[in-house]
Amino acid sequence: MKIIKIFVLLVTGVTTVFIVGFVYLFGGMTDGECLYADRVEIIGKTNNSHLLTLKTSGFQEKILILELYKSNVKFNTCGEANIKALYSEAIDDSAGVFIKDVTVNNEKIIVNYTNKKTEAISIESLKSIYGNKT
Repeated sequence: MKIIKIFVLLVTGVTTVFIVGFVYLFGGMTDGECLYADRVEIIGKTNNSHLLTLKTSGFQEKILILELYKSNVKFNTCGEANIKALYSEAIDDSAGVFIKDVTVNNEKIIVNYTNKKTEAISIESLKSIYGNKT
């Protein structure tokens, strides 16, 4: 019985990967269409008017990424920017690790972490720090 379950899961997984790959490689999607969209949230502007964003990316396992852009960036419906990010920093969301503070120096994002929940800040706190002046 276990062998049948494993076989069914394997066939289902391989079929899904094949279909997604086929659609991706051989068309069916035009500009602005995507299999899944990254969610981009504008945190605010830095002192030198760069835009600080939070991108949530991934199909099942979500990854949070802080990105820094020139202020003239535009995002399409898939969450892709029309210009390259000046800097990107993935957020460590391991168990027991919290964001203590985030600073932007020139064109670099520095994330400091703590293992004390009482010292942690939220993404909402970052919005108040950077003013969400978009």
